[in-house]
Amino acid sequence: MSTPSSPEQPATADKPMGKVVNAGPSFLDAVATIADRKNAGSAATSPVSDADGLGLAAAPNSKKSNTVSVASAPVMRAAVAGAGSMFALQVFSKLITFFCNQLLLRQVTPEIFGIASIQLELLVSTLLFLAREPIRLAVLRVPALDENGKPIQQTLQRLVNLAWLPPLVGVPLAVVLYLYYTTSSMAVLSLPGYQTAVMLYALGSMCDLLSEPFYTMCFALMKFKARAAVEGAALTASCLTALYLTWGGDENGSLGIVAFGFARLAFGMTFLVGFVVAYLHAIRGTDVKVDMVVPRTVTVEVKENKRTFMFDSELLVVAWSFLKQSLVKHVLTEGDKIILSMFYTPYHQGVYAVIFNYGSIVARIVFLPLEDAARLLFSRMPKHELRTKGRSLLEIAIKFHTTLGLFAIVFGTQYSRALLLLLAGRQWGAADLGWSGAPTALAAYCWFIPILGVNGITEAFVTSVAGPNDLAEQNVWLIGGAAVFAGTAFAAYPLGATGLVIANAVHLLVRIVWSFKFIKRTVGVRTLKEQIDRVRMGLGISWSDSATPARGVIYGMGLAYLVAGWTRGTYFNNGHSEVYASAQFLAVGVGIASMGLFLVIVKDFRFALAIWDLVTSGQIVL
Repeated sequence: MSTPSSPEQPATADKPMGKVVNAGPSFLDAVATIADRKNAGSAATSPVSDADGLGLAAAPNSKKSNTVSVASAPVMRAAVAGAGSMFALQVFSKLITFFCNQLLLRQVTPEIFGIASIQLELLVSTLLFLAREPIRLAVLRVPALDENGKPIQQTLQRLVNLAWLPPLVGVPLAVVLYLYYTTSSMAVLSLPGYQTAVMLYALGSMCDLLSEPFYTMCFALMKFKARAAVEGAALTASCLTALYLTWGGDENGSLGIVAFGFARLAFGMTFLVGFVVAYLHAIRGTDVKVDMVVPRTVTVEVKENKRTFMFDSELLVVAWSFLKQSLVKHVLTEGDKIILSMFYTPYHQGVYAVIFNYGSIVARIVFLPLEDAARLLFSRMPKHELRTKGRSLLEIAIKFHTTLGLFAIVFGTQYSRALLLLLAGRQWGAADLGWSGAPTALAAYCWFIPILGVNGITEAFVTSVAGPNDLAEQNVWLIGGAAVFAGTAFAAYPLGATGLVIANAVHLLVRIVWSFKFIKRTVGVRTLKEQIDRVRMGLGISWSDSATPARGVIYGMGLAYLVAGWTRGTYFNNGHSEVYASAQFLAVGVGIASMGLFLVIVKDFRFALAIWDLVTSGQIVL
């Protein structure tokens, strides 16, 4: 069962086409309200102005040292703490959905699993993304606390008023989506319980939107850990509901699809109630009254002129600019699901859903928290620091993704079939399924993981610091990338799910090319003098060296790939059962992977140390 949460899931990253804008609940909305006001400019009114004009904290003057703080101390601490909460949530969500999926895969048909995971989740992502994401991005950089950490009442009211727009917009949008889903596809309309499931998915999504004012208030008050607790509870309720109703379904599977619908409704209701409770807890001991969450007019004085409004016009302009871009990005982000829903059978949708759930484990657990933290740090970093601290952070982040991707390629491609045989059964892991089968598609997804990670971190930088002209140029590339994706998907259609993975990879490569062009002109490349100075300090590395695994690591992992391939043939051709051979083969793989991790630490110690320092102290050692 796909996680019945809102989409950002992100992006952002766990979406096959890359999470450009994290559409799900993000801890960024919490920590974005923290502003170090020392030497800061005015509050931000545009999401596309440069860093010096965002009302962000200017870094205090400090003596030169080999250790630099990536951002101001309060923001860094909040980012690291928030990333820790997000990481814990992603681990928990992956574990519970992983366990839930193993039970569901053996109880529901591939057709049921495909419709629930592809078509109905597309309904949820479309509704939440269009109704909520532009508003969240608009308020992302608006500080709601003063320099002493006290709530700014007027700012809180502005944010709350704006947070009521998602449910208002969501009602008509939900009606339109319901009518479309229940009249457009005759192939799925014949499935018993389908229309009921669509209605339940829409209602569950509306509960998510109704929680937005309480969500905004909680995180404006820096209660970002509430998100982990609330969504964890909602996810648990959803999984338990799906398991209870699915295992009680009848033979034709009609209750199976309805069970997914009730699971989505359970998630939404728990999410709403959870944030109401979290809001009441968050305002304890503050000057914020309970009725602050109620929308009311705000009066501000601008140049001795008073202006009264319900919705801040400046924030609405910002939200509108994001909405226009979100429409394009949503089509790109969900392009695979759109194509699957329109052209592929429910069976192939089920195969792709299984591959996505297994293949996106790294993206959900690791990529999304890192992208969220990076987006916050880049957006709060003064413009003059982007060419130094910003570049160093980018180098380390990209190197982390390429190193992690190397592990995915070496071990994921070799062990995909064994993993499917053990977890999902022979119907998913059989060797005779060909190019359109799950083993081949999962192996292809492993090659896609490093591309997904690099795209996520580079676009996190772009969305944080890009100006209007840059975003306009990016839109052109996004449209071009969409055309490339559509063409590649059409050409690779005979390959089934594998073809879609290939199309996604080609599409993200197009987006990465533009992101690197933007990064180069924004932060530049290291000059010869800079590299010589770093060599004198014993730390000399070029951009390419600092953004890719060390040469010794690449050679060692190449050898590991050959060893894994040889052992695969040995275990699967020794006459034992496929399940027994898979277990033996995976045990050997764990040992080889452990040696690979040790190799990274030995051959690239400075990189490992930088990651450790960033996680533990919020600093990068240069």
